[in-house]
Amino acid sequence: EKQALVDKKAYINGSVLYKEKVKESSEILKESNPTTRICHISDREFDNNDFFEYIVAQGDDFITRMKLSRLSNEMLPSFTPKGNISKKIVYQKLIDKNFKNKEIHLIGKLAIKGKLHQNVSCCLEWEALIIEGKSYNTVRISLFCEGKALFQHPMLLLTNKEITNGEQAKAIYKGYILR
Repeated sequence: EKQALVDKKAYINGSVLYKEKVKESSEILKESNPTTRICHISDREFDNNDFFEYIVAQGDDFITRMKLSRLSNEMLPSFTPKGNISKKIVYQKLIDKNFKNKEIHLIGKLAIKGKLHQNVSCCLEWEALIIEGKSYNTVRISLFCEGKALFQHPMLLLTNKEITNGEQAKAIYKGYILR
């Protein structure tokens, strides 16, 4: 019933509005230059497989910050209360896994919420992630100053852009930060 209302544009929700604005902005920007490659940058509330596929179907790129609960493709052993291995499939959270690729960059000065941090280590980790049969890339960013993490949790970003080296991972992070 709701889908019929959505199809008639009589029912509006965040998902409908998001898709409308993605399509509208993509069409406007491509109007004067059809070969322009658009990159939609979104926050955690748009960490949704349907949104990723929608953007890719437009022929565009995306960078989306992921929720901390997002799972990796790596299975973990699961145990029953008696300590036996369970048949239940459990996947490790991206926030906790060891990524295949890693680089550390030094940031000379970094201002966060009015406080200036000097000589910040930026740990960039990246690897491919399969979501519902589609391949994307994820980047995990951790910032450290004097050996202490600047944030309680690392930042997780997902993109359909190619990442084969640290410079490309850094460009994904920079793209999100400059949103």
